[in-house]
Amino acid sequence: MLRCWYETKLQEVCREENSQDPTRFTDRVMFASLMYFKRFFLRASLMEEDPKHVMLAALLVAGKVEEERIEPDDLLPKYAKIKLETLLALELRMLEALSFQLVTISPFRALQGFLQDLQSECGGGMHDLQQLHTLACDFIRRSLCADAPFLFTPQQLALAGLCEAGAHPSLAAGGVDVASWLAKRFQLLGQADAAADG
Repeated sequence: MLRCWYETKLQEVCREENSQDPTRFTDRVMFASLMYFKRFFLRASLMEEDPKHVMLAALLVAGKVEEERIEPDDLLPKYAKIKLETLLALELRMLEALSFQLVTISPFRALQGFLQDLQSECGGGMHDLQQLHTLACDFIRRSLCADAPFLFTPQQLALAGLCEAGAHPSLAAGGVDVASWLAKRFQLLGQADAAADG
């Protein structure tokens, strides 16, 4: 429960900072930092390291990997009273715990591709697509606080977000039919697989 609370807090920090400067603390950084945080605590106990400090170290590493300028001074005065040297040492321990494997594939990127395909196939108003995007992103953010990123691919998380958003009552009367788009896409994939097997 404590780990989940800090994962939610990490998302809040990213949203708060992103609202002040949309070029920083984007969904890419948020996803990467969450994955680093989760993977770190697969190897370390919450009793060994302060999750608040690990959260900040994960944000710093994610900023470097995703090439967004996130400085320790952006985080330290606001979110934790920790010395810079301690945070940098924790950053190194995190990299070692992650075995320096820092590549993450974001479901938010997959969602963008699915939405572009959905728009070209089904049309729909820009407002409907924007609302669909917002609802799907909300679903993905909620799923990131569970074990879903370890159990499903980013593309599956994005599709689940689209399914959830497409069934939302506010979109029922709109011009975007996610269910028929999914049926058409997967029917075509099923036919291609059958042709390859036959």
